[in-house]
Amino acid sequence: VDFPDSNVLENHKCIPGMPLTIVSIPAITEHCERWCCPISTIPLRLYVAITTYKSQGMTCGYGEIFERVKVHLPLSTTRCMITGQELVQFLRAKDLKCIAVGNSADDLTIEQLLKIGKTSVNEKREFFLYKLCNMEQSTLRTFEQDIAMLDDRYDDCERKTFDGGCDFLIDWYLSNYFHFSFFWP
Repeated sequence: VDFPDSNVLENHKCIPGMPLTIVSIPAITEHCERWCCPISTIPLRLYVAITTYKSQGMTCGYGEIFERVKVHLPLSTTRCMITGQELVQFLRAKDLKCIAVGNSADDLTIEQLLKIGKTSVNEKREFFLYKLCNMEQSTLRTFEQDIAMLDDRYDDCERKTFDGGCDFLIDWYLSNYFHFSFFWP
């Protein structure tokens, strides 16, 4: 197999008389369960990589298209192009067992790892989600009370229920908008 980016030294060349980029990969012979038929294969595994941008919205882990996530964090001497990109990379994986950091230990600092997910953009997002959850709770209660008031089974407000209001809305819809002529000739 030709590996064009290989930098093997001349004295470590695999095949004499061939370029340094050529590496021999021996075929492996395996047998079926009953040992009746041999199968010869070349032990190569296809690897596919995608960028963080393309992986957004994707879940990686066992049973998914991509089973593992290998994250290359920017070096401390370089500037990260996109704020929060590291967090997106780590969040692709279903399980911690599926994540590997591609940097060597010498290139990483504790500060880098502690900064993941701690950007001002992420804090604003978390605050927005917190406000949204609070709004949801308050509007949900009001919404449920308004629907309960539609319950026409009782005149007493305290006996009206959300289910009764839903029944009223379904009956109202069926009587005003749902016509059997759509389904029956």
